[in-house]
Amino acid sequence: MIVGDTGKLMLPDIGRLRASEGRFRGLRLIHTHVRGEPLTRDDIVDLVRLRLDLVAAIQLSPAGDPRSMMYAHNVPGEPPYLEVGPEPLARIDVHVGELMAGLEREFAARRKAREVRAKDGRAILVHVFEKGAKVARRGTGHRPSAAEESVRELRELARTAGVEVADVVNPGA
Repeated sequence: MIVGDTGKLMLPDIGRLRASEGRFRGLRLIHTHVRGEPLTRDDIVDLVRLRLDLVAAIQLSPAGDPRSMMYAHNVPGEPPYLEVGPEPLARIDVHVGELMAGLEREFAARRKAREVRAKDGRAILVHVFEKGAKVARRGTGHRPSAAEESVRELRELARTAGVEVADVVNPGA
């Protein structure tokens, strides 16, 4: 729980917590808007850039009583978020866990289907190994060598980062 004032809320550094493409952080930002205002630009920026599960603002009446709520969550496409409400609190019916699981599946499916372009350029992958380490050879009936597995992982990392693999240097293969 984080406590702010009527003007600002300072979020802590959440580092790399669940920080992978297509996943959300497992964190929800729920706060009050004391003047009944809708979600702010800062709310939406935090939602999208921090990949929060959900940002919600409980809107208060002039007397300070909870009146309604607006919330937003990330979606694939443009804009990259969907705003819901304001709705009276009694009418809010969202199961955030189910919503996030469904959205993570949708983002993962889109990521697998997307064409990767070399937006960040090209790379030469180099596998470095310990001198004298045993290397399994292809065709010997052994499982793939550690070098082959390492290069396969490097290729996948490059692909998901949008980097075109120009060449592979693997002196151990």
